[in-house]
Amino acid sequence: MYQCWIENEYGERLELTNNKNYTVYQIDGLNPPDATINTTHVTNFDGSKFNSSRINERNIVVYLTIERDCEVNRINLYRYIKTKRYVKFYYKNSTRDVYIEGYVESMSIAIFEMKQNVQISILCPQPFFKAVNNDTLDFSSLTSMFVFPFAYEEAGAPFSAIEAITAKSIPNYGDIENGIIIQIRAIGTALNPQIYNLDKNEYFKIDVDVAAGDLITINTNRSQKSVTLLHDGTTTNIINNVQLGSSWFQLLVGDNGFSYGADEHPENLMCSFTHTDEFEGV
Repeated sequence: MYQCWIENEYGERLELTNNKNYTVYQIDGLNPPDATINTTHVTNFDGSKFNSSRINERNIVVYLTIERDCEVNRINLYRYIKTKRYVKFYYKNSTRDVYIEGYVESMSIAIFEMKQNVQISILCPQPFFKAVNNDTLDFSSLTSMFVFPFAYEEAGAPFSAIEAITAKSIPNYGDIENGIIIQIRAIGTALNPQIYNLDKNEYFKIDVDVAAGDLITINTNRSQKSVTLLHDGTTTNIINNVQLGSSWFQLLVGDNGFSYGADEHPENLMCSFTHTDEFEGV
């Protein structure tokens, strides 16, 4: 069994399955998308030489039948599905709960048939399905320090303490390698924060002084790459502060080892990773 929804640009959702007003009987474009392979023929040699390859955009086509009051239910589709406008397509089965973003290419309806059949074509520039739920991993843990029996000294006693963990494994359960969102929060002054990919011997370093309360956000996802600093309520683009030689990390499928630090006072930094699994097909 499966379920699918359409969500328009205003966040309004319409479930197409388990809906007495519509019957979905076919969905195309759920399998892995096609690729374009670029090759060059070499004189006097058999075959060809591989140059490059790329995954093409995805085209999802939903076929459904309008039930019951055809006019009312047909007009209701227009509210959620507008030609050339942004939509999210959600799909859930027993193993995957995913969505993909796209734009409505067309919606054709056989208005004068006894059973009104609808064909909805959605063009998705980014071809991979994304998991609905993100995975966030903090490089810190909360250690309880409150025990019985207890007595308060004049200086007071802590109930808990945050313990920084400088190395952890970040899993990627998707089908492809993709980027992450890294947040570095300062609880005191620190100089030149940096992230290390222990498996690939890569680093990402930012030449900047941070103070207590500052938040650095690094986005390494393709077509979304950015580095910002939130300081005193103002967000600033600091991509020019990224040190030469830094790598925009891509998580390999499986476990990926990372650590973080700084040139001065690394103990004043807290770090978290947010990752979204991506899939070629469902």
